[in-house]
Amino acid sequence: MALTFAERRQKWDVKLSPFGFISPYFLIFGVFGLFPLLYTAFVSLQKRNLIDAEGAQFIGFGNYEQLLFHDPYFWNSMGNTVSLWLLTTIPQILFALGIAHLLNRRLRGRMFFRMGMILPNITSVAAVTIIFAQLFGRDFGLVNWVLSWFGAGRVDWQAGTASSHTAIAAMVVWRWTGYHALIFLASMQAIPSSMYEAATLDGAKGWQQFWRITVPLLRPQIIFSTVIATTGNMRLLAEPLLFNPGTAAATGGSDRQFQTAAQYLMAGTWKPREPYRIDAAEAKVAELEREHQDVLAADTLSHGQADHREEAGPRAPRTRTCLPGVRLSSGDFGSPGTGLRRLNLPNRPSSFARR
Repeated sequence: MALTFAERRQKWDVKLSPFGFISPYFLIFGVFGLFPLLYTAFVSLQKRNLIDAEGAQFIGFGNYEQLLFHDPYFWNSMGNTVSLWLLTTIPQILFALGIAHLLNRRLRGRMFFRMGMILPNITSVAAVTIIFAQLFGRDFGLVNWVLSWFGAGRVDWQAGTASSHTAIAAMVVWRWTGYHALIFLASMQAIPSSMYEAATLDGAKGWQQFWRITVPLLRPQIIFSTVIATTGNMRLLAEPLLFNPGTAAATGGSDRQFQTAAQYLMAGTWKPREPYRIDAAEAKVAELEREHQDVLAADTLSHGQADHREEAGPRAPRTRTCLPGVRLSSGDFGSPGTGLRRLNLPNRPSSFARR
């Protein structure tokens, strides 16, 4: 029996409607996710300036060869990234499990402590990094002050590889442990209490219940938190960048001892550009403006100083170089003072000289 038009439409509607509902996500992902990835892969096969696409030159896998086999800083940054990942991800998960287990018990003020767990996460990363940089200061840091109670000397936390990794990991763990603890806490509350009651009747202690019941049932959440922590810690940028602000910020210390992969990418991408070569006309206008400021400053002097300057004779002409290899003179503007009058400046001879 042939289907009517309405039945066929309903059949196709049931099959195609789900794809229509999820199509906005794939459209947005294609424009803002997939296309940038493919375009970045295409750009990586070229020798080009990111702000000058016209001079691009296709070199194939030359960039990858240079990166993997001829750039030791790349492997140094990858080693630092893996080290920071281990020092941040593992403590985060372990501390989060312990805190969530404590908050899952019947305690006074549980809601207050639960709310406090999320406060480090919503704090500005710049503020957290600046405060921790002060805490781990070499001369007046609170951490070194506490270590001095046990006879330890002053530790320069920014100078060494292990010390800098420890300091950066401390601020990352402090900021994100509460976030994972709330995820584990929500999952713990979904575990039936009858399982713990049955374990208690069987003689299982609290520690045994935690490792035999709680942790196995939290395996999906632990995997989720591990993936989230890994994706965040493998692209650390703000913490190591602000931990040592200054000229060595992008390089991760004077010896690149805590430069991460994100810092390496930033330092290699946004290199200092060569100054633009301003043409002669712009250089002349800029110098004339400076001359005009000199005239205004001279007018503010007292009359006696002006007379003394006239008695001393005319000032010797000065030679200024506006740009490398470029020298300008008043002759470039015609007769002396012509350009000055054109800009409504006092009729004063300019002091340029052409090399």
